[in-house]
Parts: sequence; C-alpha cells; structure tokens
Amino acid sequence: MVPVSDRIQPDTSAVRLSVPNAQSLGPRFGSGYLLFLSSRGGGDGLWRLDFDNSSVRELWKGSDGGLVAPGLR
Repeated sequence: MVPVSDRIQPDTSAVRLSVPNAQSLGPRFGSGYLLFLSSRGGGDGLWRLDFDNSSVRELWKGSDGGLVAPGLR
C-alpha cells in the first residue's frame, strides 16, 4: 500500500499489508478499510481489513456460497 499524496511517493513509502489468510484476491479499498476474497478450504468468502486497528474479520463465509468478486455497498 502506498499513501495517497499530491506528489510522487518514493519506493520506501510503500507498506506491505499483512493478512492472516493463505491468499487474498480482488482487493477493493474503502474509506479506512480493504475488502478482499479469501477462503478457508472452500469457496472464497469476503473479508475486511480495518486500517485503524489492523483487525481482519470475515463478512461472508465461503461455505455459504462462494463469491466471484468483492463489492462495495
């Protein structure tokens, strides 16, 4: 992740986002959070990473029906 600014950011400003999942696909950014697809051995579910406290939680379980792409409301 690179901070948004009114000038070009150097490579050193990039920060790696760590998630506790084996994979993360289809990232979608919102105000203060990141949505992504990931699975726990089944279909891909929807996960949310909050930037304020670095918490990650599952919003939609892949076992309830896998998703093809994350979406924002």
